Amino acid sequence: MQLFDVDLFVNFELDNALSRVTFDQSPTAGLHYLMGLGTIAIYKGDHGDWDRMMRMSNQIFRSDLQPILHDRTALITRLGGNSLGQIDLF
Repeated sequence: MQLFDVDLFVNFELDNALSRVTFDQSPTAGLHYLMGLGTIAIYKGDHGDWDRMMRMSNQIFRSDLQPILHDRTALITRLGGNSLGQIDLF
């Protein structure tokens, strides 16, 4: 395959990826897409870390907390806390 062909394929796949991604998709959708292409792989022993990160990002997405992640007080209020100390999440 010539360099031009590779460049054409990469640009086509990039356009495809950008056109199918929307803001209402879960954060792990991008990770699953890249894993499906074979562009990333999880090393042996790293599965626990990846699982923890994906669970947390999906929980934030499902709870619709993205718009208020920067605001500590609003985040505590949304999660049901009434002080800035430690709160029970579940």
